[in-house]
Amino acid sequence: MQTDFNSPRNWTEDSEHENGSYQCKCCECGEFFIGHKRRVICKVCVTNKEDNIDIDLMSKMDKNLYIQRMKESIERSKFVDQNIKDLFNSMPEEKQIILWAMLEVMSQD
Repeated sequence: MQTDFNSPRNWTEDSEHENGSYQCKCCECGEFFIGHKRRVICKVCVTNKEDNIDIDLMSKMDKNLYIQRMKESIERSKFVDQNIKDLFNSMPEEKQIILWAMLEVMSQD
């Protein structure tokens, strides 16, 4: 089967790689596309999956349960943030300065 080189299913960005110009068959739609030899899904099917992921999540999960889990996640984040602030504020000033310096160095990497 001959693959259309202008197909939106193709992974054109793969062509610059050593194994990026293979003819592959999409496991979702069964159409052929050009991409890395290890790709199994065409670009169209991947894009469609990404566009529908939130819809799928909400259709499978009860909306109220989803909202409850989000609220719990936010509360855990607030709790951790407050504990870190309390711990930092309980440290002697010299240790605070050292910790800030270490964090500054780590953030530059």
